[in-house]
Amino acid sequence: MRCALALVLVLVVFGIARADLVDDVDPFIGNGAHGHTFPGPTLPFGMVQLSPDTRLTGWDGCSGYHFSDQVIYGFSHTHLSGTGVSDYGDVLFMPVTGEPLLENGYPDRVDEGYASHFAKASERASAGYYTVQLQDYGVRVELTATARTGLHHYVFPEGRPAHVIVDLEHRDRLLESALRVVSDDTIEGFRRSTAWARDQVVFFRARFSRSFTATQIVTGAVSGSQQNVKGVLSFGNSGGEVFIQVGISAVDLDGARRNLEAEWTGIRFFGNWRSGSCGVGRSARPLHDKRSHQRTTNSFCHSTLPQLPGAQPIQ
Repeated sequence: MRCALALVLVLVVFGIARADLVDDVDPFIGNGAHGHTFPGPTLPFGMVQLSPDTRLTGWDGCSGYHFSDQVIYGFSHTHLSGTGVSDYGDVLFMPVTGEPLLENGYPDRVDEGYASHFAKASERASAGYYTVQLQDYGVRVELTATARTGLHHYVFPEGRPAHVIVDLEHRDRLLESALRVVSDDTIEGFRRSTAWARDQVVFFRARFSRSFTATQIVTGAVSGSQQNVKGVLSFGNSGGEVFIQVGISAVDLDGARRNLEAEWTGIRFFGNWRSGSCGVGRSARPLHDKRSHQRTTNSFCHSTLPQLPGAQPIQ
């Protein structure tokens, strides 16, 4: 009996300690100055790093985000943390209202593009979770992730045309891209680009919780016969929620499909956020047994690399 009670006590204490570790992770640490980190959700060694993009060029834009910025250009699915060289920022989604625009407006024509201002007070991040209010569109955004998929939750205002921009030209120099509407709630495609990695390709498949009321695919020449592709997915004027789950692969479209299928949450965003936080808790441990936001967050940042390879879940 005493052994059983002791075991229960150990499990309770261990569980509390793990919860404390999750609470100690502050994804905004390192986002300013020359830290080159990103605030969006990722799991330890995960393939997906779903995060807002606020700075697209320059040394302090290596991670795609800087804490001093007040404009968001969208939410892409791959990011580097702590590097001094820029890359990633693949497969950008951006929720907008009104007349959709296809250029992002970077860096000094924000009012002529699809980017949006945001209030820093509306921005929150914790282990496996990010949220912000897009000021120009009145859209609430929440993000979380599994190992190989990113989950978006958008809340659109009623009475304004709602759209999701898919920009495959963003961010580094595009070599080739393609986008296909699979059904009235699913799209897939790929982008091949060059930056730090000279020939990097990301395949993706995205499934939406609501059917599109209209779609627009716009292509433009990059070089030779290659295509620069952007899409506009429309959801009418009724407002409300749109959930999206996006699976990615570095190998092929079939890998992206299988990753999405294997980690499909049934669009259970909030349940996935909680389970993802537990995964973060297992990876983040205080250095030298000292509990502090900075040390625990540093431990978590170390686990963002290396990232999962391959096209499908490792058996």
